[in-house]
Amino acid sequence: MIARAVAEEAREEKLQRDLFILKKLNASFALLNNALAATKNATEQVAEQLSQTDALLDKYANMLAKSEGVTRLIFDEQWEGAEADEEILTRERSEALERARQEREREEAARREAEERARQAAEEAAHREAAERAQQEAAATATSKSASRGRGAGAGISSGVRGVRGTRATAMAARGGRGITKAAPTSSSAIPRARSASATGSISSTVGAARPSSSASRGASIPRGVLRKG
Repeated sequence: MIARAVAEEAREEKLQRDLFILKKLNASFALLNNALAATKNATEQVAEQLSQTDALLDKYANMLAKSEGVTRLIFDEQWEGAEADEEILTRERSEALERARQEREREEAARREAEERARQAAEEAAHREAAERAQQEAAATATSKSASRGRGAGAGISSGVRGVRGTRATAMAARGGRGITKAAPTSSSAIPRARSASATGSISSTVGAARPSSSASRGASIPRGVLRKG
């Protein structure tokens, strides 16, 4: 029991020493944190002061630039004053506006030219299509005309053949009629001669009376001869 009590006391003392050391470490870390926070605040203040100094330096540089420009103007022999500068600025603004206007006009002209080219191209395409259609229609018309002429020529040839046949038949009939006409006067003249010879004995007077004097009398004598011959 005594040994156990001694061990517990030793352990308790050790824990107390460790706790004391930890408290010291915590206090040291707290001091370090406070120092770092103070340093941070000081750094922020320095940064702010630096930004303010930078702004002051920028202002000073602008002032120097302006003073340098003023100094150049003062010592410039060609400078004619603020009014001349105002006129120059006005002229430059006018020139800028004129350049902008010319640029707009060029763009507008280019746009119109492009539209005109497109319109001309469309018109040319339409003319070509119309010409092609006209050529196709002309070719179709010529083809139909040639076909109709071929049919008409065939019909004319057949009618010509029929006409030739009819003409030949008519000519043959006319030739036959002429043969009959030539034979008829012979028979008719023979009949009156025989009658006159038997009646009066004068053949010459009968022949003179029975001879036809014209084509009409010949035509009239044809049926008589035919009837009497029959």
